[in-house]
Amino acid sequence: MGLNVTVVNLADFRRHSGRNTSQALGPDLADIMDALHLGGGALHRSVVVRQVAAWRGARTREEIAALDIELNLAFEEYIRFARRRRKLVLLQKPLGADSYRWAITDVGRQLLEDQASRRVQRVGR
Repeated sequence: MGLNVTVVNLADFRRHSGRNTSQALGPDLADIMDALHLGGGALHRSVVVRQVAAWRGARTREEIAALDIELNLAFEEYIRFARRRRKLVLLQKPLGADSYRWAITDVGRQLLEDQASRRVQRVGR
């Protein structure tokens, strides 16, 4: 499987949110979004971690445990950020705050699909 990278247009997102979102939207969040999107939209946190670990070449138990912590912190930071904003939310915990199930929202899915469509259009030129 090839490298899968999501690029979030921060300028557009900042314009819509009215604040600096660079901390909430980093490479960890992009990897989480890609894993969820490829997994059908909702996955257990451990499945997301395993997928991202495979993409990043993390193999040892220690590397995967560190990645689990890193991704969970990024997800939780984004959830706190999104809770304050209430619009254009990309990710959620569909089964409640204590759940380990993560999901991409319709807005997040549309963002990824729009970006994929723009990439295809650029390649086809």
